[in-house]
Amino acid sequence: MLKIRRFFVLFFIASFLSAPYASDLPPAIMFSRLTSAVWSGSVQLSVLAVDDVGVSKVELYINNLKVAELTRSPYDFIVDTTRYPDGVYQVTAVAYDTVGRLSSASMMVYFKNRGQVVAYSPEPKVLWKYEAVIDKRNFLFSNAPAVGDDGTLYVAAYDNIFYKYYIFAISPNGTLKWRYEVGPEFAGPAIGPDGTIYVFSGKLIALGSNGYKKWELKIGLDIAYTTNTYPHTPSISHDGTIYVAAREGLYSVSASGTINWALKQKSDIRPVVDVDGTVYIAEGRNVIAVGRDGKELWRRALNGSVTWLIRGDGVILAYQSSWKDQIVAISKTGEVVGSATVESSLGTTDVGFYQGKDGTLYLVDDKERLRAYTPDGTSKWVFDIPEKFVKSGVWVVIWVNQRAILIGESGVVYVGADGWLYGIENGKVKFKIETKVPINIPLVMSDNGVIYAISSSGVVFAIQTNDQVAKAPWPMFGRNRKNTNGE
Repeated sequence: MLKIRRFFVLFFIASFLSAPYASDLPPAIMFSRLTSAVWSGSVQLSVLAVDDVGVSKVELYINNLKVAELTRSPYDFIVDTTRYPDGVYQVTAVAYDTVGRLSSASMMVYFKNRGQVVAYSPEPKVLWKYEAVIDKRNFLFSNAPAVGDDGTLYVAAYDNIFYKYYIFAISPNGTLKWRYEVGPEFAGPAIGPDGTIYVFSGKLIALGSNGYKKWELKIGLDIAYTTNTYPHTPSISHDGTIYVAAREGLYSVSASGTINWALKQKSDIRPVVDVDGTVYIAEGRNVIAVGRDGKELWRRALNGSVTWLIRGDGVILAYQSSWKDQIVAISKTGEVVGSATVESSLGTTDVGFYQGKDGTLYLVDDKERLRAYTPDGTSKWVFDIPEKFVKSGVWVVIWVNQRAILIGESGVVYVGADGWLYGIENGKVKFKIETKVPINIPLVMSDNGVIYAISSSGVVFAIQTNDQVAKAPWPMFGRNRKNTNGE
């Protein structure tokens, strides 16, 4: 007989019980915090789901595959781990209330019975497709997304009927957990160390992972009518401090919503936060370093406008746009220590460049070619993306066109196209997946290798890969799945 372990859920959600307008909220659901993340034999997993109008059912998923459903409390599931190869699995519970709202909770656990290694399919495959259609209205997606510790995808959405902007929380199994109306156009999301989701619209808004607003702080003018909202996206340090380049200057805000300091220095780019707490910004030709106390440490004038900053391997890398476009390496004391001339500018793609674990620099140029350079600027390879966003000088997609790439630990470089997602290895196509819609929102990957390919038309594809985000200085947009633009 299989050994049975029992895990109970003991929790109390005060915010749910005390929240006004509870009838507008989805069910509250949670697992217990397990003392062990390793499961063997048969495991009894208890789930508690609470809702003001009643819970209709709770479903259980393992790696996005539904394995059980209960329609009555108690919601106690038996998971027979011996049916699976040993390895890491995502376990998700989804609760539905009697009027159709839902919410979910997920966790990663290790199934261990035989000493086997979990085997994913060597070829990426689509797990699910989500289309943002609510009450017969199509929502559009924008901005770089973020992924929480439980695999929830957070993405900015736009209702082009009522002209309102939202944050959508999409569960790891492809269902909408909740949406929060921000109102005007905003920058973000980015996720803090405690799971708080931050967006900025002139007000810095902090949301809990359950969709409740924790606090908001007015720290600048409305950014809705700026030409580019991305530079105003909150950046977050490893200690939870939030940095915002508002229209008036740079702000440092605590995780509790109080201003630490404000510096009257504008920035044309999103702040980059280093591991030591130094914040790097840029205005015009100047790269500026700001200390943890809000005081300017140094500034370095380059030969052209600075349009992008990332943290490289021990240096700060700046994209200098001029008659000769270059990626310039700056030491952490402000000296220029090297540069690499690139053959074609970033142009209208406006999504920057990235650095892999071997120092290789990657970017998509204004001719929509994926390029790889050595750190000194020598071309390694070029891949001409067949499906262009620009055809005969006209944008295929008017609202947003972002060819942000993602570098995998395997060395595969993932890039979106008009109707496709590509995996490129050493300049050659390793795989391509048809989506029929443009993949023109920055790519993001969860810890279990699921890449979210998003279209501004309001569609998300979850694609399982046998890969992880590269352990590299700057492997993706926002540097990591939480889109913090820092450590």
